[in-house]
Amino acid sequence: MIAFLLKQARTKAGLTLAEAAARLGSKSPNSYARYEQGRSIPSVQKLFQLYAAVAGGKATDLVISRSRV
Repeated sequence: MIAFLLKQARTKAGLTLAEAAARLGSKSPNSYARYEQGRSIPSVQKLFQLYAAVAGGKATDLVISRSRV
């Protein structure tokens, strides 16, 4: 689900993987791509950083809640 969320936000912003990685301060697109491909699972704090980078600096529309299941 996280991978889908990140890819959707990046695509909506019209960013390439390299541009998303650059916004995070990385020279390698692979550093960001691992999260988008689901090969790395970010902490909640890192998820907000990733989402803010691809969503134009605003992670305010990202809401995480605990499931009661």
